[in-house]
Amino acid sequence: MRHIALSLALAIVAPLAGAGCLPVLGTVRLTPDAACGVATVPGMEGQPFIGECFKTVLSLGGLLPAYGYSGVTTEPLTGLLPPNAVAASPATLQGGRNVLTARTTFSLGGTRFYAAEVVIDSGNGIVTEQSVITGTDGKGLFRNATGNFAILGNSINETAQIRGQICTP
Repeated sequence: MRHIALSLALAIVAPLAGAGCLPVLGTVRLTPDAACGVATVPGMEGQPFIGECFKTVLSLGGLLPAYGYSGVTTEPLTGLLPPNAVAASPATLQGGRNVLTARTTFSLGGTRFYAAEVVIDSGNGIVTEQSVITGTDGKGLFRNATGNFAILGNSINETAQIRGQICTP
């Protein structure tokens, strides 16, 4: 019954959001996951996880909570470094900023989402994260959705603000 109510609510709201995009506001919280559940989720195999893994809870305003997993990865960094410089994350940039990459999966509206993140930790308590939906499992209310999120603050064992959009074709 909840799934039907959620589907109806989103079916009404999504067209009103313009261009098929639903703006989302809410919070995210990560808690350590020693079992690294993200590495066992279908669609996440083969990602370059390096051992720091988390259970993820997204509370997106007005929607049911979305549950999933996140894991720190090691991936090439380009565009943040001097010309022709290549490094793998995690890395430390000029000024002591730490850059991490991560991958996340979560379920919402019967759809499994896959996302890639870049996290910048300024070293003085300011953490920002950009997340881009890289795909879905092709099922549910948001099948084949795209979108992005910005997370402001440290979300590890704390609640951080999230805002962004989920767009449906």
